[in-house]
Amino acid sequence: MLLFLTLAGGLLQSLLPGIPAMGMAKTPVLLCVSLYFAVERSREWTVAAALAAGLLQDALSLLPVGYSAFVFCLLGLAVHPLAGLVIKDSPGTAAMLCGVGAVVGTALLYAMLTVGTDYVPAPWSWVLLKIGGTGLLGAVAAPAIWAFARRLDRVLGNAPADETHDGKK
Repeated sequence: MLLFLTLAGGLLQSLLPGIPAMGMAKTPVLLCVSLYFAVERSREWTVAAALAAGLLQDALSLLPVGYSAFVFCLLGLAVHPLAGLVIKDSPGTAAMLCGVGAVVGTALLYAMLTVGTDYVPAPWSWVLLKIGGTGLLGAVAAPAIWAFARRLDRVLGNAPADETHDGKK
């Protein structure tokens, strides 16, 4: 399931266009997949998902290899302890975690790039627009991505089937 969601997420993320009005922000599909595993799986699966999604994102972008994987691992390990405190099936949880995660992750990536030697400086207004745009797109897309991943989990038998209000399946 991790392999399928990562590859499908990478394909979707690469096909969705950047939005010029948001600093060419793209929908952070791979981050949403990574954070889904942080909420639904063990710490080991969290790190595996973060590495897989991060390395694929780096391969599909112009970022140095490992930057996204490092940021995704940090975000996943920060979100994982919250798994018992949040309503996992709530679209609001997905939107909040992925929206905030996208803002923090994009800011961390730009901070790492400015410290490195390969960064061509961009205007701060554009960077802030991209950070905000990525957060907004992550919050909007996350509920659908998590719902698809959760449905796939249930179809594959990795999660219990939906229950009705009276507790019957």
